[in-house]
Amino acid sequence: MADTGNQKHSEELGPAVHVEYRKLGKRKVRPFTLPQFKKVLLSFYDFTLDAYVFGDLQKPDGTYWESSAASLDAWAAHHKLTELEVSVIFRANDNVEAYS
Repeated sequence: MADTGNQKHSEELGPAVHVEYRKLGKRKVRPFTLPQFKKVLLSFYDFTLDAYVFGDLQKPDGTYWESSAASLDAWAAHHKLTELEVSVIFRANDNVEAYS
């Protein structure tokens, strides 16, 4: 699913979003290392960017998400993230650079 633009975005924003994630999470979220967090963030962009930002619900395999929220749910399930972790990652990213 990865696209090179998403990889660049993850590399550039990853450190700042990671700091924001830790600040917002206040030790109630998983303590990802920066390399781990960048992988989760890249996956976040791969799963959700087109659906949330562009309204494009088509998956790379040609099928469609039921909604943008379905893409977020699939990403969370893929990484076994809690609802709090999902919320904190989304808000941390949005605080660094508006996402939706």
